[in-house]
Amino acid sequence: MFKASVAACAAFLALALFDVAVAAEDQPVAPPCALTYEAARETGENRAATQDHTKFMDFAAAEAAALLKAINETPPRSHLIADHILVLDRPDSDSVKVALFSRDCVTVGTTMNEEAWRKLKAAAIGGGI
Repeated sequence: MFKASVAACAAFLALALFDVAVAAEDQPVAPPCALTYEAARETGENRAATQDHTKFMDFAAAEAAALLKAINETPPRSHLIADHILVLDRPDSDSVKVALFSRDCVTVGTTMNEEAWRKLKAAAIGGGI
C-alpha cells in the first residue's frame, strides 16, 4: 500500500512538473537584448578615454526626459521611450551617435548631424557639456 502511494505521488508530481514546463513554454519569450546599457556605457567611456577629444555623455532622469521630449517632438513626431540616452561625439565625424535605452536594453540606435544634435540638446537642456 505504501509503495503504491509513493508511486502515485511520484506520478502526480511528474504530471504537475510537466504542466508547469508546458505552461512556461507557452509564454512568449522576450527577444534578447542586442546591446545592454552597461556594455554601451563601458564602450563609450573607453572610447572617450582613449580617443582624443571624443565626448561621451550619459543622460538620465530629468535630462533624459527633456531630451526624449525634444526628440519625440522633432518632425516626424514619434513616441520613443527611454530612461537613459547615451551620446558619443567624435571630432573626426560630423555625426553624433545616439542610443536610447529602456530597462537597460537599447531601443533605438542612430546617428545625428552634429549641428542638429547641438541644437536639440541646447533646446532641451541647455548648451553646456
